[in-house]
Amino acid sequence: MKLARRTIVGVLSISISAFLFAPSGVNAASISVQSVVPGQTVFLAQATLANVDVATLTSIDFVISPKQGSSTVAIRGTYSASYLASHDLLNTQGRNASVPVYGLYQGSSNRISFTVRNRVGQRSTTSATSVNFTTEAWDNGRSYSYTHPTKVVPRNNAVRLNYSFFMLKAWGSNANPVVMDTDGEVRWVGTAGGKMPGATYFENGFYVGEGSEMTRIELDGTTSSVANLSSLGYADFHHNIDKGRTGMLVDLNHYPDVESDIVEVSGSGTVLNTWNLAQIIGDAISANNEDPSSFVRPGNYDDWFHNNAATYWPQKNELVVSSRENFVIGIGYDSKKIEWILGDPTKKWHEFAALRKFALNMTGNGLAPVGQHAVSITPDNKLMLFDNGLASYGQYPGGVNRGYSAPRKYSIDLRTMKATETWHFEHGQSVYSPICSSVYLDGGSYLIDYASENWGQDIRLVGLDQQGRTAFEYTLDGYQWDMGWNALPIHIENNVYK
Repeated sequence: MKLARRTIVGVLSISISAFLFAPSGVNAASISVQSVVPGQTVFLAQATLANVDVATLTSIDFVISPKQGSSTVAIRGTYSASYLASHDLLNTQGRNASVPVYGLYQGSSNRISFTVRNRVGQRSTTSATSVNFTTEAWDNGRSYSYTHPTKVVPRNNAVRLNYSFFMLKAWGSNANPVVMDTDGEVRWVGTAGGKMPGATYFENGFYVGEGSEMTRIELDGTTSSVANLSSLGYADFHHNIDKGRTGMLVDLNHYPDVESDIVEVSGSGTVLNTWNLAQIIGDAISANNEDPSSFVRPGNYDDWFHNNAATYWPQKNELVVSSRENFVIGIGYDSKKIEWILGDPTKKWHEFAALRKFALNMTGNGLAPVGQHAVSITPDNKLMLFDNGLASYGQYPGGVNRGYSAPRKYSIDLRTMKATETWHFEHGQSVYSPICSSVYLDGGSYLIDYASENWGQDIRLVGLDQQGRTAFEYTLDGYQWDMGWNALPIHIENNVYK
C-alpha cells in the first residue's frame, strides 16, 4: 500500500474527546489528537497526532472499534516510522505525525484509538490516545441500495464467520468496489470511478480495470495506474480479476475476439502469461481432424465463449476457466493444453469427439454446472462455483434451463475422469440468479452473492458457516445486476505497512 500525503479541502463537523491513559506497562506520554480531517470519502480520514517523539518513533497504529453489539473485528492499521517518513507523514520540528485512517462507519460517531511506540536503546514505551470522529452520511446517487439493505436474516452473532468484510464488484455504484461488513454496514468505497468492470483485493490494495488500463486503489483512497495493455492489443476489461499462480488473472478482449482471452499480470502490472481460448480449443478440435468453425468462432465480435472467471489450481498446476456459454475447462498452466472439461453434455461442445474425450462424467445424482460463474479452488482441493442454471444463448443446442441457482463443489478424479458433487446450497431451490453471481470460501465460511435475482432487480447476500448455518441474509436493490455482480471476502482488519 502506498499512501501519499494530500491536501484536503473542507472539514466536516467533528466531535473530539481525546484523552490519555496509562494501562499497566504503558508509559503515559503527552501525545494528543491535534486534528482529524475527512478524506476523499466519508469512510476515510487523516488524523494528526501532536507531541510525538519522532526521533525515537518505531510505529503508530489506529484502531476503529466495531459498533456496540457487533461481532465484526476491529479495523487496525499499523505504520512503521520508516513508512511514515518515506511518505512525508512525519514532522520532526513540529513533533507531529499524520496517520491515514480507513474503514470508518458512515453517518456515525466513530471511536478511533491510536497507539504510539517509541524505543530508546533497550527501553520501549507505548503511549495511547483516542478520539470520537463523526462522519457524514454517504450519498453519491447510488448509495441508498448499499446503506439500506433489507435484512431478511439479521446478523446472528452466534454463527461464527471467518471473515468480517467483503467487497462487491460494483460497476454501477459510482464507487467500485464497495466494501461492506457482515452487519450490512458499508465501510469503504472505491475512488477511481464507478464505470470500471472487474475488481479485486490483492497485496493490500484494490485493483480495477477499465479499457486497457489497470488501476490500483490504496486503502487511503489514492490511486495509481499500474498497467496499460493496449500495446499488446488488449482492451476493455470485463467480468473478473482473479487470483493467479503469482499474480492476477484478468479478463480482457483482444478485438475482434471477445471474452476468450486471459492475461496474468503482477501487482506492478508486468505481464506474466497469456491464454487465447479460441486457439487452445480450436487447435484441439482441429488436431482430431474435426472442423471447429461451428463452435469456435474467433473474430467478428462473436461471443462464442464468454469467459467470466478464472483461477489457478496449485495441486494440478492448471488454469481453470469458466465459459458461461459452454463449460468449465481445466488447462495446463504452462502447456496450455486441455486437461478436462466439466459441463452440460446436451450443449454444443459435446458434439465434438475431440472435446468429449476430456469430459468428466458426473457420479451419482450430482449435477453438472450450467451457465456458471466464480470458479475457485477450496483448501481441500475441491472445485467450487456458482451454478446459475441458465442455458447458453450464443451456442446451439444451448443445453438445459433449471430455473434456480445454487453454489456447488466438486471433487475431480482425472484417473477415472469422474466428477463428484460434494456440496451444494440450493436455498430450497427458491432463488434464481441467471447471470453474474458468486460463491467464495474463507476458512470454513461461505459468502454467496445472488447478483441477478429477479433478473437483476435484487442482489441477495448470504453468509454461511461450515455447518451451513445462516449468519446473515441481506437483499439490495440490484439496478440491473451492476451494483454487485460478485462478492469476495477480504481481510483489511490488520494491515502492517513497513
